[in-house]
This record gives sequence, structure tokens and C-alpha cells, in this order.
Amino acid sequence: MKSIISDIPLPPFVLFGRKKIPFRAIDHMTLDEKMAVCSIKSTDENEILQELCQIFFEKPLEECKETWKLCIWSAKVLEQVNEWNKAEAQKLKYEPTPEEIAAGYNDFKVFGDFSTYDAISKRQGISHDAVGKLEYTMVFTMLWKDLMESAYQKKYIENQEKKNKIKK
Repeated sequence: MKSIISDIPLPPFVLFGRKKIPFRAIDHMTLDEKMAVCSIKSTDENEILQELCQIFFEKPLEECKETWKLCIWSAKVLEQVNEWNKAEAQKLKYEPTPEEIAAGYNDFKVFGDFSTYDAISKRQGISHDAVGKLEYTMVFTMLWKDLMESAYQKKYIENQEKKNKIKK
């Protein structure tokens, strides 16, 4: 469902003091930035704006001369992160098998988001810090592809085992 925010054009920049800082395209948000936005616990609009200023501009909200632009941009950021979270819940959902659960699958939940950083780090041969600088859309795509490949491999092996049992 499209929101009213989607129809409002994104201003090209915001003033912090005398400095014009361009707004980056929201879909170029990094994994670190997305994770930081998801970790905002406050429901107070002013506190949310303050945190977003720190995450994306590394400046205090008080230095912003055009808070109306920042409000539009912030609403778009929060809307995009919400859409990504919905996509994650739908496309990156993994149901472990009873055998995986018995083997300790749930023990890995203690690592939380670190598991994402670690998986991409190993996959790409880069540091965890470098993973955090990747665009979130790229990370999502890698995780989705890996999950699809894993499901394919599992199904393929099952089919081959069934085929081999029939031959015997």
C-alpha cells in the first residue's frame, strides 16, 4: 500500500548551519545504517529525528536549519526500513527442520544480527566493518539468494535420494 509520504518529493539537500548536505537516495542506505535505524527504541518524534541526524549526518538536530525537510526525509527513511523489514519477514524466513532444532539450531539465536555480518563476511571475504558499509539492498539480495540456493540444494538431494531408493 502506497503512503502519502511516497508522493512527497525528497528535497535535494538540508542545511546544517551554513552547510548544504545533500540527501542520499534512501535505497543506498548501508547495512549499518539500517541496523541503527531498527535499533531506535523511542516513539518520541523529536528523539527519533535526533537519532537519525546522528546516524546519517553525524550532526545534532539543533544544527539543522530546515527541520521540515528533515521530517520529510525521516518519514521516508522509516517507511523504507519498514518495507524492508516486511520483505525480510517474508523472503528471508527460514523454518529449521526438527533435526536441525535437535542439533542446536536455536542456540545460534544468541548471535542475533552478528550472524548476518558473519555470513556476508565469509561469503565476500571482507571484514565485518566492510560488511556494514555495503548497501542494505545488496546484503538482502545476497541473503535471499543464499537461502534460495540452500532450499534448492536440500530439495535436490532429497529427490536424488528418493531416486536412488527406487533403483535399489
